[in-house]
Amino acid sequence: MKMIYLLWMVLFFTSVSMANSCWKIKNKDTHALCESKFENKQNCWKIKSKDKEAYCEATAYGKAMCWKIKERDLQALCEAEKGR
Repeated sequence: MKMIYLLWMVLFFTSVSMANSCWKIKNKDTHALCESKFENKQNCWKIKSKDKEAYCEATAYGKAMCWKIKERDLQALCEAEKGR
C-alpha cells in the first residue's frame, strides 16, 4: 500500500514540475508557444513570428494551419505533429 501511495506522489510531483516549466523560458515567442501547447492557454496571438504563430495554432488548437508556414523545417515539424 505504501508503495502505491509513493508511486502516486512521485507521478503527481513529476507532472506538476513538468507542467510549470514554461515560466523559465525567456524568449517571448517560445514562452507563448509553450503556454499554449502545455498549459492550455490561448497565447498564440502573442507570437510575433507568423510562421511560429501558425505552428502554434496548428499544434495547440488543432487548426489546419501548417500550409501557412513558409520555413520548411517548421512546416515539416508541424505536419509531423499533426499526423500523429
